[in-house]
Amino acid sequence: MASLNSILIAGGGPAGALAGERLARAGFSVTLFEERRGWEKPCGGGVTWKTLERYPFLLDGTLEKKLIRRAELIAPSGRRAVFDLTRPLALYSRTALNDFLLRRAEAAGARVVPARVTAATANGAVRLRTTQGEFAGDFLVIATGARNALALPGDAWRPGQRDLELTFGYYLPDEDDRLRVQFLDNFEGYLWSFPRADHLAVGVCARMSRHPSAELKEKLHRFLAAEDIPLTGGTACRSAAPAGRAPATPPGWSTPSPAKASTTPCARASCWRKRSRPGGRKTIPRSWKRISPASSAAPRAGSRRFTAAAGSARAPPSG
Repeated sequence: MASLNSILIAGGGPAGALAGERLARAGFSVTLFEERRGWEKPCGGGVTWKTLERYPFLLDGTLEKKLIRRAELIAPSGRRAVFDLTRPLALYSRTALNDFLLRRAEAAGARVVPARVTAATANGAVRLRTTQGEFAGDFLVIATGARNALALPGDAWRPGQRDLELTFGYYLPDEDDRLRVQFLDNFEGYLWSFPRADHLAVGVCARMSRHPSAELKEKLHRFLAAEDIPLTGGTACRSAAPAGRAPATPPGWSTPSPAKASTTPCARASCWRKRSRPGGRKTIPRSWKRISPASSAAPRAGSRRFTAAAGSARAPPSG
């Protein structure tokens, strides 16, 4: 077991902030690096009931949220499956959720540095280069998400256009009581309408190399028209990120699991542990050798049978 005192966390999204809080409460010296206190995403912010049971503080009344008890899946043919959920899922603004979790980490004793990590090296100890200077520690957790830009030793890969997933959407001043997702034929992606506390987050995502932005915008506008969702007063949003790849393992480091395959109940992340001899007062808790996986699966487009994690499917009313 590695001897640890100082833990550095690159990335202050849900995974990094939650890791920082738990490690700080366990008595470790934690420094977390995040250049933005909060940011929005066209998608994201959905939390399952299983996660809410595990982390009940997410139901804190001070954190604005929308509890969803109905979901609707739309096949390429236009046929619909409506789910009345026996347990709700919660939809949050990512800006509000990220800031809430970072404040919990600070309250637990973690130091949050408003800086971007630009490089990471290991030579006996972990060293980070950031926009606020250099920092050293015993252990590094990389929770920078799909846009990880750290040039780790032995990993020369950089994403090209064929590796990127493009997301385009709008934040609309509208309300709804259901989550809607549509799948299309010959389209590796999907469209959605996610109701949040004070707006609708609608959008579409697909691989950039196969579907240009103009095509995605056209598909989204068709979806909104078919679902009778007006664009009036909307704010456009767009992002691109690698669609999924396991990071290379640097020499002398171990990578427990791929970033896209291993997730916390809140968000994706990956962490690397520097090998060292056992000893010392503090050791990393067994549960923190890896970011615990949480399973999730989307139904296949056009599937005749839909399964909900916490609900039952029924056919929509005829007509």
